[in-house]
Amino acid sequence: MENSGKNIEYSELICRSNFSFLKGGSSPEQIIERAKYLGYKSIAITDEVSVAGLVRAHKTAKKNNIKLICGSQFWVKEKNLSLFYNLILLVKNKTGWQELCKLVTTARQKSEKNFYYLTTKTISSKNIENCFALLLLPSSPLSLEKLQYISDWLQHSFKYFALAYSNNLETGTTTYQKRLLEFSNKNNIKVTATSNVCISHKSLKPLLDVLTSIRLGIPLHKCGYGISKNSEQYLREKNVLSSLYIDTFLQNSIYIQNECNFSLDEITYNYPTNLSPKNIDNKRWLKYLVKKGIKKREVTNSQEKVPIRIFRQILNELKIISQMKYECYFLTVYDIVSFAKSRNILCQGRGSAANSAVCYYLGITEVDPIRSNMLFARFLSKERNEPPDIDIDFEHKRREEIIQYIYNRYGTKRAALTAATITYKKKSAIRDVGKSLAIPPDLIEKLSISFYWENEEIINPKNIKLFIQENFSQISKFFQGFSEYEIFVKVYWWIKISNQILNFPRHLSQHVGGFIISSSPLYNTVPIENAKMENRTVIQWNKYDIEELNILKIDILGLGMLSAIQKSLFFLKEKNKFLKVDKKNISYSLQDIPKDDPSTYKMISKADTVGVFQIESRAQMAMLIKLKPSCFYDLVIEVAIVRPGPIKGGMIHPYLKRRRDKLPYKYPSEAIKKILHRTLGVPIFQEQVMELAIEAANFSPGEADQLRRSLSKWKSKKGMDIFHQKILNGMKSKGYSNDFAEKVFSQIHGFGEYGFPESHAASFALLVYVSAWIKNHHPDVFLASLLNAQPLGFYHPDQLIRDAKDHSVVVLPIDIQMSTFETTLEYKSIRVEKDSGLFPVRLGLNQIKNISQKKLRKIEMMRGLHAYSSIADLCRRVGLEKKEVEILGSIGALRDFDKNRFHATWSAIGNTKLNGILETSKIVEKSLKDDQLGIPNNLCKMVLDYNGLGFSLEAHPVSFLRNLIPGKSIIEIKKTSSKELLKTMGLITNRQRPKTAKGTVFITIEDETGSLNLIVSNNLFEENKETILQSIFISAEGYWEKNGTVESNYFYNCYGNFIVSSMQNQTGVLTEFFKTSSWKTRDFH
Repeated sequence: MENSGKNIEYSELICRSNFSFLKGGSSPEQIIERAKYLGYKSIAITDEVSVAGLVRAHKTAKKNNIKLICGSQFWVKEKNLSLFYNLILLVKNKTGWQELCKLVTTARQKSEKNFYYLTTKTISSKNIENCFALLLLPSSPLSLEKLQYISDWLQHSFKYFALAYSNNLETGTTTYQKRLLEFSNKNNIKVTATSNVCISHKSLKPLLDVLTSIRLGIPLHKCGYGISKNSEQYLREKNVLSSLYIDTFLQNSIYIQNECNFSLDEITYNYPTNLSPKNIDNKRWLKYLVKKGIKKREVTNSQEKVPIRIFRQILNELKIISQMKYECYFLTVYDIVSFAKSRNILCQGRGSAANSAVCYYLGITEVDPIRSNMLFARFLSKERNEPPDIDIDFEHKRREEIIQYIYNRYGTKRAALTAATITYKKKSAIRDVGKSLAIPPDLIEKLSISFYWENEEIINPKNIKLFIQENFSQISKFFQGFSEYEIFVKVYWWIKISNQILNFPRHLSQHVGGFIISSSPLYNTVPIENAKMENRTVIQWNKYDIEELNILKIDILGLGMLSAIQKSLFFLKEKNKFLKVDKKNISYSLQDIPKDDPSTYKMISKADTVGVFQIESRAQMAMLIKLKPSCFYDLVIEVAIVRPGPIKGGMIHPYLKRRRDKLPYKYPSEAIKKILHRTLGVPIFQEQVMELAIEAANFSPGEADQLRRSLSKWKSKKGMDIFHQKILNGMKSKGYSNDFAEKVFSQIHGFGEYGFPESHAASFALLVYVSAWIKNHHPDVFLASLLNAQPLGFYHPDQLIRDAKDHSVVVLPIDIQMSTFETTLEYKSIRVEKDSGLFPVRLGLNQIKNISQKKLRKIEMMRGLHAYSSIADLCRRVGLEKKEVEILGSIGALRDFDKNRFHATWSAIGNTKLNGILETSKIVEKSLKDDQLGIPNNLCKMVLDYNGLGFSLEAHPVSFLRNLIPGKSIIEIKKTSSKELLKTMGLITNRQRPKTAKGTVFITIEDETGSLNLIVSNNLFEENKETILQSIFISAEGYWEKNGTVESNYFYNCYGNFIVSSMQNQTGVLTEFFKTSSWKTRDFH
């Protein structure tokens, strides 16, 4: 055009990022950085009915010093007509932001999750006066009548408006632009140029097409006109723009951007304030509640007055809370916890501020500040200007009651859950892109197996060609009728685009429990939409977004162990009543569990911790043997030390050595000693990293907080380099040696792989101790509680039952006449041993698979009237169907009527209702003779149990395969002292490949005699990848390495490892012998 080559000013006003979910091919960050590089005056992010990517864009725009225009776009329907308009709203000011958020909320909440609905009538009724409205014209020219109609609607509905035109290089564009200019001048309506951006670079068009294919749910080659005609929807260079658009259209983009001056920094968020009684301000009310809590603790714990040290700490914390104006936040948390306690819902606060003295005396946490040396200023300080962090764990089966209380208390307009951004991971990327490109399903499955663990690397883009060449003979087997070139091209683009969409947002989900609560409707701050779960709403920002904008969040989380502990407390109360134990020793609450019990720590030190909270994994068990915890703070360290941060930072071995040798450690300064003395000179907690940065490296509190936030990004060298030199220079300026500075940096760098905060570790350590105490003194109670709290933890019910048997617990099978819905203790039964205090555990009906909970509860409820007199009586009263009663008979639950499972099942089937014309008929037959159908042997019982329950009290599957595969049993392996080559076999119950293990794979197998930890080297894993990832049952050859001198007869002891030299998939033997393939799961149990 006539202005080609001019140095123009331009602002791109319409941009979809990948937060338009499968409609944009670039991230907000990529778009902002590209716009800056091209010299754009400003850039708008206008995702479809979404502001989910705007906080990322805001942060990147500030960093790159480019103006960001906030907006969104919509497809608007003309009611009763088939016309759709592409409407874009750009925010002019803070009021305009509220208008936009309300409109997005309206559009989203009128439809089901992931959809929206807007009409021109709805738009017109909203009186949007503080947004600049753009209507994107269709690519094909419109008649003057249509243009006039659209313009009239814009003028009627908006105060600020313009038409937007995108030149996509179609024929007749020059003529059409001239017509638009004439129309613009005649009707006094501006027309602005836009590229209607979907990708930052032109080369990303194949990626955009694949995303379109995935969204439409059809292969790319069948999409037709569903994909864009060309690759022109990208951020164009300014000289290209000047050749495509009339100068006036380009200038209008600058006019519009000058009208839009809103920044997300202007957002004000107000926490609820009406949390105290009338005529009492929140500050006084919080102080009163703390005083009340102090008195209550003194009475409950029978302790003397609060020590002066703690009292001063309380006053200091209240002062900081007041200075930061966070009284309302703490009062809200107190209110939620008080509601939970009023409903007898067990809860426990954790997080930085949760482990303060104030929270302890408010009853939010049970971590006693007298037992802890953590300082509140570490977690909340005026200098750092960061919001407090309190997570509250509730019984996972009752968390919904808390969530609905919050909605009822504040309303769905003032309370909503934080979003969670669901992104493409390696497996999902390989699968979705493969389907789009019509890659054979078997090949997709074969390649995706390689990404069983998410830390597996997808083929580096630079090596794709080499990968295909090396594996072409195998790959080509999956393609029929394709040439070598066609196969090569297909696979190349499959892997390349799979790499490109990694971490792309797929959709918004709801955060596991992060609540935002506001004094005014939340849609004034951020749009709200319906969650997939009924009676829940979710905002469009995730936890990182709200952290960036300093919006307060309370995490309402579900914790299975709290459910188990609460059930244990109930059982202890019932058990003590039955035993007529002195009231002084009855334990009903967390506070009543005896502290610092030596026998409990002895059990923990032996790694007898199956089912115990946080310390039941093989890695934790191995650490327990070395660390041998003997006090509460040892448990705090145990919880935190087996984490990627301390492992990668090389903290574990120095800590264990100093603990074992008990030699004094020479600290380089008193400041370092103050920070690290409690962990023997080794940084183990995330807070210590921040303290080291402040005290040793001369960081300001704000810089230390930035360091904390950046740790998770240090996986890239760029993120690491930002702080490397600053830490070294800061430490040198304070007189520390270069070697010491490098060592500290290396330790801090390790926390980029996730380090645990001391505040969280202390809260978890309390639950570790409580659950361990229950297991140690009441293993019967512990088992019943864990079974009733499923699913939780590392272990399947079968494994928990086996471990309980090792601790002298008798487990009774499911019985229709005896079992309740949940697992219980049978107090009327004969105790395991005289004076042992252990009662038999009766399995509950809830362990049965493939029968609804409603029916199982009904079995217990109807029996409450009077016992079932016969199988016919059971079927009639409960209304059992044929399949349901077959299951009950097959697992032996009808033993009270007939101990022979075959006979019981036969009788049960005969007593179920018939359908159709036989519905009212009765079956009359002679009784079966004794053993007429045979007697089920142990093998048969075991198979029936696994099919109906998923486990068996009768036998272990491997016991029947013992003679089919040569090798020693696991107990024999563990008793071996020689270093000879050994062979064994077992069912795989767990497999892990931690990032910190340099490719090593850890597998746990079990047979009828015990469990065994296998260690598989990276090379052996690569040679046996399919066997390791797909097998259920394996045999392995290798060498037994004993760990320590302590012996244990427990099934799940971990005093050693089996170093594998070769292995073989024996799953075929398992399925052939048992004639079933229904046991195929990721791990056997």
